[in-house]
Amino acid sequence: MARMALIAIESGNAGRPHDEIDNQNQARCWSFHLHHHKRVDKLGVLFANCDRLGEVCHRCHKHPEATNEEALNRLEGLRNVQLEKYEAAKAKRAEKKGKKAEEQKCAPWKADGKAGQNTRQTQPTWTKGQSNAAGQAGSGRAWCSLCENNLHTNRNCPNGGEKVPRTQRGRVQEADVNEEWLNRKVAAHTVAALEKMFAAPPIHTSGHTITHTCTTSRGWQ
Repeated sequence: MARMALIAIESGNAGRPHDEIDNQNQARCWSFHLHHHKRVDKLGVLFANCDRLGEVCHRCHKHPEATNEEALNRLEGLRNVQLEKYEAAKAKRAEKKGKKAEEQKCAPWKADGKAGQNTRQTQPTWTKGQSNAAGQAGSGRAWCSLCENNLHTNRNCPNGGEKVPRTQRGRVQEADVNEEWLNRKVAAHTVAALEKMFAAPPIHTSGHTITHTCTTSRGWQ
C-alpha cells in the first residue's frame, strides 16, 4: 500500500484532518527517523535503520532532530502497519509457492481430459550391441552378418558372428556372388544398351544418312 494511503487511513482513524505534519512525514524516511530516535515496534524491537544509507535514498534524512514527538508517534504507527502488511504479503507468497510445489509433487503429469495429452510416454530404447530377448521380434537396428537376421548383432551372436571381419559385415562379397548370375546381369545390360542404340533416330549430315551399326561378340549388326 502507498505511503500516502497509509497516512490518509491513519488520520481518518484518528478523526483529524490531513495537516502539515502528515505532509512532512510523507517526505521523511520512516526507518531512518525512527531508528535515529531509538523508537521500537510492537514487539519492543528497535526499528531497523534505512538500508540505503550507502546509496541514494529517495526519502528525506535531513534534520532528524527536528522531528517532534507527535510526528514520531504517527511515524511509529505508520511503520508498524507497513511492516504488518509486508509480512502478510510475504507469508501469502510463501504459502502460494509451497502449495504449487506440493501440487507438482503429487501430480506432475495431470491429464486435461483428453487421452494421451500431458502424460509421459516411454519410448523403447536400443543401445549399441543390445540384442532382443528370446521370442522377441527383431529390431530394424540390429543385424547379424553371419546369421543374416535382425534378432541380434554380430557382437552377441551365439554362432560366433563376432568373428566375421568388419569389412564383410552387412554387405555382399564378390566371392559369394555366383559367376552365372554375373554373366546373366552383363548380358541383360548389353541387350538393353543395344536396344537403346537401335531406337535412336538416324543422323543426317550433308545429304547422307548415318545409321548406327554395332557388332557384338555374337556377330549381330
